[in-house]
Amino acid sequence: AKKGSGALPPPARAGPCADRAKELMLISTSCCCCCCCTCCCRLASPDVQERGWLLDGYPRSASQAEAIEKEGIRPDIFLLIDVPAELLVERVVGRRMDPKTGAIYHLKYKPPPPEIMDSLVQRSDDTEEKCKTRLETHFKNVDSVIGYYTNCLCEIDGNHSIDAVFSAICTAVDAAKAKIGDPLEEFCASNPEQLECLVYED
Repeated sequence: AKKGSGALPPPARAGPCADRAKELMLISTSCCCCCCCTCCCRLASPDVQERGWLLDGYPRSASQAEAIEKEGIRPDIFLLIDVPAELLVERVVGRRMDPKTGAIYHLKYKPPPPEIMDSLVQRSDDTEEKCKTRLETHFKNVDSVIGYYTNCLCEIDGNHSIDAVFSAICTAVDAAKAKIGDPLEEFCASNPEQLECLVYED
């Protein structure tokens, strides 16, 4: 995560960001380049620069890591959540989604309310066979990706409850943020007139 954490806002529709994406696409039409240009262009947006960013499951290969590295995209912390392969398969196969709300449940670890059980759906790629294929690809590439981020790598033991793993992640992110300072304080130092930086007295 860079500075802060949280989901990225919707992508910008046009402007310098889109122009940069076009430039990158002219270099190559490969999937890697398309992912990279989308990532680079979005992370260059002012709101992301102010609020920080988090990439989930990216980069997944050395070529992707190298591509974003060349664009100056580097996280303050790289989280590697370690979970035994057999447990990952169990977690994926038992995952279900509520099509009405988009809420994610797990038949064992996060059971859904009984009244919606019959309406839940399973993603087409949440099968044991497809999960094992994805894991093979992951284990084949993970070491080469880690090589780019050894100086900011933080390994998390994912073989615990949801709350325990989440707490460990928050602790690691907070520690990384403490090293670089508060992004809002940095923003307000150069933009004291902005509403979020004003201090009101009673």
